[in-house]
Amino acid sequence: MKTTLARVQAATGLAFFAFAAVHFANTMLAAVSREAYDAYQAHARAIYQNPLVEIALFATLFIHIGAGVLSARARRGTPPAGGLDRWHRYTGRALAIVILGHVAATRGPSLLAGVHPGFLGIAYTIGKWPVISYPYFAALIACGILHAGIGAWKALRSVPVPRVVAAALVTTIAACWLGILGLGGRLYSIDDPGHSRFAVLLEGLLSHSQK
Repeated sequence: MKTTLARVQAATGLAFFAFAAVHFANTMLAAVSREAYDAYQAHARAIYQNPLVEIALFATLFIHIGAGVLSARARRGTPPAGGLDRWHRYTGRALAIVILGHVAATRGPSLLAGVHPGFLGIAYTIGKWPVISYPYFAALIACGILHAGIGAWKALRSVPVPRVVAAALVTTIAACWLGILGLGGRLYSIDDPGHSRFAVLLEGLLSHSQK
């Protein structure tokens, strides 16, 4: 049973890793410019938001989380993991708590109202709630990259030196954090995100909820 669950986790994790890598690359481009971020996202979205691909992604995600929960239950009573395994499990649990809310917040507007957040949409949320947004995105990026990277390394063992893996993960996290600073207007000037379609939609929803 444990072996089967481990294989399911590894297979679904590697499949979702491809999407995660595209997502992280998009975030890194925000450190370059809004145009680079939006152009890359438009091309990538044409692939991963294809209905069949999107359904497969959601199925992969739910199976991966389910296998993780079952694996955690099967490990009860065993000594706690150490090293990279410990980081992999802790970050996985953190992601499982927030991932569905994150997906709903970023994908929901486009499905329900035809509005994609894009660069200015994310910039708007960061500017409106900076005290929450910066720590949230920093933690989400760190957990996502650590979990995906360690999981891929465990599944493939293509890099035999953990220090190399750690250096690659830290570098990727730092590059994505720069992207968040770009989205927050900290690296270069950006247009007023309050005029974006996403901002208008969100403000309308907030105003309606307060009535």
